[in-house]
Amino acid sequence: MKKRIASLLMVTAVMMGMAGCTAAEDAGGAAASPAPSTSSSAPAAQATGDKVMLTFSGGNSSTESYTYWVAVNKAVKSLYPNLDINTVDATGGFDVAQRVRAGSIDAGNGVSVTDYDSYSGTGKFEGQGAADNLRVMWYYTESPINFCVDKELGLTKVDELTGVKMHPGGTGSTNTLVAMDVCNLLGIEPNWFEASSSDGIDAVMNRQISGAARNGSAPDSQIVQMQSAVDLSFLTFTDEELEKITEAMPYLNVVTIPAGSYEGQNYDYKTIATAQGGITTTALTQEQGYEYISAMMSDEGRSQWTAAYPKGGEVDVIDLTLRTAKAPLHAGTVQYLEEQGIEVPSELIPPEYVPVK
Repeated sequence: MKKRIASLLMVTAVMMGMAGCTAAEDAGGAAASPAPSTSSSAPAAQATGDKVMLTFSGGNSSTESYTYWVAVNKAVKSLYPNLDINTVDATGGFDVAQRVRAGSIDAGNGVSVTDYDSYSGTGKFEGQGAADNLRVMWYYTESPINFCVDKELGLTKVDELTGVKMHPGGTGSTNTLVAMDVCNLLGIEPNWFEASSSDGIDAVMNRQISGAARNGSAPDSQIVQMQSAVDLSFLTFTDEELEKITEAMPYLNVVTIPAGSYEGQNYDYKTIATAQGGITTTALTQEQGYEYISAMMSDEGRSQWTAAYPKGGEVDVIDLTLRTAKAPLHAGTVQYLEEQGIEVPSELIPPEYVPVK
């Protein structure tokens, strides 16, 4: 009996000692868990070095934007192996925006027009609600929408396209939406040939249709492809038309394409342009976004992706981003910009941003 009592006393003493240690840790913090990162959104996976699986869409795989995204994602992964990024295809900017809104991809190739409409719940997103969690990571290029037709038609201006069989861009792409909306605004009624980007280009080259509206900075690869089979004329907007367009659609820019940008183009022409860049949501953490943008903008990162997309190296990404963004920037982008001593307009700083000291 005495032995049982002694055993019970020993167990009780051990349990009291354990409880006392736990209480001391909770009160004093000496044995508590390490303090969290200065960024409240920093994922636990980053702290342990675990890989984070991300899916980014580069848009249509037949376009230069897809080449750009593949190159940038590869460069980022080489510098931050913890970011395991898979690059996937999409039909265009509208498709990318829908997938980002649905959460089926983590980020993708956005277009300024679609980004604005998705964030505000306007345009093609009217009735779907505003995606107020959408964030702009950066913009990397302006994309003129080039209205080009078979030179044999003798056309010089966009307002001459009524009745002309034209491809507006890939089905579901922002290029298509903008081309159609602009023509509707100006009362121009082409005979639209809606198809995938590749089918539309083939139709021009086979002379099934007379032309196409193609977005891309010069020399756009798909326009060059069409020129291998058909002599093209590039159509211009008048100043009055451009003023009307930008008043109704302030997220579009006016650009002049100088003579000689394409074979046989011996005159300047004026058109509208969107901007392309990276869009995501608040689900991408501040730390992940910061790692991505800082790797992309680093000398080592730039040397890798500009080898595949040389035109991108000529663009002032920061200036274009700050001029173009109509939705808040991603918190990781803001962190990077402030680290570089760049002032970010207050309207572009998202509420979830946590300054890093």
